[in-house]
Amino acid sequence: MLKTKSFEERVMGNPIEEVLKTHDYELFEIMGTNRDIDWQKVNDIAQNFDDAISKATPIIVNEKYEIIDGQHRYHVCEQLGKPIYFMKFKGLDVTHSIEMNKRKSDWITLDFVKSFARRGYREYQYLLNFMESRKLTIKSTLLLSHRNCGGVYEKIRNGNYSNDKKHIGETNYRQIKQFKPYFQHWEQAYFIGAFVRLNRQENYDHNYMIEKMEFCRDLLYRTNTIENYTEMLVGIYNRKLRTKNRIKL
Repeated sequence: MLKTKSFEERVMGNPIEEVLKTHDYELFEIMGTNRDIDWQKVNDIAQNFDDAISKATPIIVNEKYEIIDGQHRYHVCEQLGKPIYFMKFKGLDVTHSIEMNKRKSDWITLDFVKSFARRGYREYQYLLNFMESRKLTIKSTLLLSHRNCGGVYEKIRNGNYSNDKKHIGETNYRQIKQFKPYFQHWEQAYFIGAFVRLNRQENYDHNYMIEKMEFCRDLLYRTNTIENYTEMLVGIYNRKLRTKNRIKL
């Protein structure tokens, strides 16, 4: 019968908030509510692995050995057979993981959305499902419902995101999808932002716009600003239209 190793046998060092070292990779747990593993990032770090940097940037775990910070570094060390340097702190959980990563540029907005969705936040679950089921980017999805995404990103990161204009986002999506036969970049965030701006105008007639696209599709081309797309869409809409019915932005 194999004898279970004690903590002291598995880990070298003082287990009181000091940097510890182990080759026992099974000691650690990856939290399901943490962000997804970016295996390309793991491979990139592995190709440029530096023992000194690994020792100087230990992973952070709680008393259950759940990785709070450093899951990519953990997989790199496991992949290369390198020792894991880590520090253990009691009472840490996924909320601390999110807070730590908010202070770094490591997590992108989508990482926060997925993490909160997995923890049962309904607004985040709706946002993630809407985005993934329609294969949109996070920015494109947010622009469908929100006029200004600047403050929205901060709310997402803080766990305070909510959307009371879901019906507007769904309507905007159904309408903008009608551009698909005429413009291959209809899902681009900048195009969506421009369309939503146009759609807010009181005298905008969407059916009229789609009819004009039959003859004006060549006037649309890919660009990288909402302003440029807005100018194109307004130009198409107002083409050969009486002055009183034209849209002015």
